[in-house]
Amino acid sequence: SLGMEEAGQVRDIALESARVSAVRVLEKAAPNGYRLKVRRYPHQVLREHKVAMGAGADRISDGMRRAFGKPVGHAVRAEIGAEILTIYTTAAHVEDAKEALRKASHKLPVPTRVVIRTVPPVAA
Repeated sequence: SLGMEEAGQVRDIALESARVSAVRVLEKAAPNGYRLKVRRYPHQVLREHKVAMGAGADRISDGMRRAFGKPVGHAVRAEIGAEILTIYTTAAHVEDAKEALRKASHKLPVPTRVVIRTVPPVAA
């Protein structure tokens, strides 16, 4: 799993970029030997108040009056230790999964750490 070391916001674009980079590594190493799960959904709506610039902008602009802003994207708000991505794989592909999570972590705006957990086998 890829866990966050600091609380912060991760935009949906960064989350998708991390997912794509992890899948690219895993598809080359183990085409059918993994399952990647995105653990957080970007519910938080990001808004931006556009500010007019240039000559005569003061006549057009209302300043900060009614400055609610227009939606510009979505983000995940996550706390310390929140898991962003999880990869389920066999013992043979653990190193490939670690490399995929390392590459995915470079796409995220917050410091992350890779956490390895072994899951006991399921009895049939």
